[in-house]
Amino acid sequence: MIFTSCEKREDDYRLAFIGDSNVERWDVRRFFPTFITDNYGKSNSGLHYLEDFAGKFHGQRVVVLTGTNDLGPSETPEEIPLFLDMYSERYERAIENLGAAKIYLFSVLPTNTERNDMAHIKNNIIKDFNQRMKRCAAKHGWTYLDVYSMLLIDEQLNPSYTLDGLHPNDACYEILTNQIIRNY
Repeated sequence: MIFTSCEKREDDYRLAFIGDSNVERWDVRRFFPTFITDNYGKSNSGLHYLEDFAGKFHGQRVVVLTGTNDLGPSETPEEIPLFLDMYSERYERAIENLGAAKIYLFSVLPTNTERNDMAHIKNNIIKDFNQRMKRCAAKHGWTYLDVYSMLLIDEQLNPSYTLDGLHPNDACYEILTNQIIRNY
């Protein structure tokens, strides 16, 4: 069999997903039936988990969706900018170190699990972080998939897209899937 540059290789249809419980719960085989998928989602994970995958995805296409567990109002308002500076730099390095040929980086999803005032603070932190990652993705040539505002209503995660105020339901996963397909 002769392969030409127009033919797709198996690697062209392989997607690795890495992230927290939002990835772990994503039935990627069902949502991407024509792709070979690997799901490396892990509940309660965060940046440390992403850093553990340095060099693992050489030459692959990787979808990254993580950050919810690390971003929250645990810092004082004065500490938040410094925390975001340091966290954003580590996050950027962790993604670079994956060794992937192509990165699809999702914005961190909004939440609505906190008391109303705390949800507003947490979602503002997430929004700030997402803006930083959008700039970072542009700098590195990563595909940034900004779904934050699509999923937001009244400054919180739209209840129509969540099982419990944090984790996506099938309607939300359909939106995420379509973003990847449109940008593939």
